[in-house]
Amino acid sequence: SVLINKAGKSASRSFYDEANRIIKKEIWQISDARNSRLSEVEIYEYEDSSDNVSKKTYKTDMSEEITFYNKNGFPVLSELYYFKESEQKGKEEPEKIKYLFSKRSLSYDSENRILKEELTKDKKTELKIISYHEDKDIPPDLECYENGTLKKKVIYSSVSTYVEELFFDSSYSVKSYF
Repeated sequence: SVLINKAGKSASRSFYDEANRIIKKEIWQISDARNSRLSEVEIYEYEDSSDNVSKKTYKTDMSEEITFYNKNGFPVLSELYYFKESEQKGKEEPEKIKYLFSKRSLSYDSENRILKEELTKDKKTELKIISYHEDKDIPPDLECYENGTLKKKVIYSSVSTYVEELFFDSSYSVKSYF
């Protein structure tokens, strides 16, 4: 089945499978009755009979983002690609080359809380490691790394008491007590 919705100068078409799960969504820009263009597409994939999305692809003219989800519906991997036109002479329409811009991965504990987040962008990797306290009122501790080097650490001892330590390249660090 298909659901169409129009608002202003844009319209969307949502496509559903026999289990009434969305499988595709198109966003159209409509300037008049003769001029319209497809500006965005979202494609949803599912594993077996699950209602949770396992993969979502979001495309525009200039980018594509692919996100993978775990069985609980939380994102575990996201890759953002950009397109650039090749500089080939003699072709009527330049070919678009897809290149990876950034990659983000997440891992969770049994309570679906984020344990680790890693972002790679421009040959730089940022890693956040989160540690939770038994007392759920106390905010989680945090360690931040850049290209494998510890840059920041935040350790909580109570809801409003914590130590933040910043690390610098020359093996110096600054601790702040709050």
